[in-house]
Amino acid sequence: MTKTATSITKPTLSIIGAGKLGKTLARLWSEQGFFTLTQILTRHRQSADAARDFVGAGEAHWQIETLQKSDVYLIATPDQDIQTSTQSLADAGLLSADSIVFHCSGALSSQALAPAEAMGASTASVHPVHSFAQPKQSLQQFSGSTCTYEGSSRALKLLIPAFSALGTTMLSVNRDNKTLYHAGSVFACNYLVSLIEVSLNCFEAAGINKSDAAKLLEPLMSGTLSNVLNAQSDEALESQYLTGPIARGEQDIVAKQLASLEQQLPQHSSLYKELGKVAVKVAQDQNSASHEQLEAITRLFNTTAPGS
Repeated sequence: MTKTATSITKPTLSIIGAGKLGKTLARLWSEQGFFTLTQILTRHRQSADAARDFVGAGEAHWQIETLQKSDVYLIATPDQDIQTSTQSLADAGLLSADSIVFHCSGALSSQALAPAEAMGASTASVHPVHSFAQPKQSLQQFSGSTCTYEGSSRALKLLIPAFSALGTTMLSVNRDNKTLYHAGSVFACNYLVSLIEVSLNCFEAAGINKSDAAKLLEPLMSGTLSNVLNAQSDEALESQYLTGPIARGEQDIVAKQLASLEQQLPQHSSLYKELGKVAVKVAQDQNSASHEQLEAITRLFNTTAPGS
């Protein structure tokens, strides 16, 4: 039977795949003391050694045949390899009814661990809403992040305290809607990068270099982000967080911006239109412009550019 975190002997943990997320979590748990990190498995000796050196604990492995059984396994491989890696653990005889297996994918649910379930193991997914792009920074910044979770009650009974011990807030997510949940994360994180790039392209076309534009954007974006998110979390706050020409119903300005984009940066005009339609809905909700003004702007967004 897998021991709980309150037992004298801490649960043993093996990391399968030690990329940025895997080695960051392994080191945090090793330093915090919730788990006893025993093994780190990657495909190559060099990466396994490098991960062990970063973590400062555990044994480096690059062949699954050399692994010993652990209480808990984190499958930290790329998403497309999670199920096959889990199957490999099962085929190697490393899983049983006492095992807990989890992954940290935002896009996949715990169903990706079906080979472990078939062996009687308890499974779960815990997705940290955090960018692990710079592992050394994540060691300092991970505390305060939110993690979403779903899975078996037995696995979560251990994993929720394990992540909470790292200073996270835990939030349940519906397993059947995990893909849609992850799409929301993509819009907020990955596509934010895309939007910033488009914005910088516009500034550059207007004669402002990217360095100056970045300095210009930082306070504007930070203030907007704060206004929008605070309005969602506090119903007492006034929800007038959309500003700009659409919020004011300024059809002429929107038309001029769209025409300029279609002439100079046509690759971005369709994005301007699609995001503009969402902005119109927000403007309607906050009653910042008249129905007639917003209808006129919507017609602009539904008009095909000449030559298209």
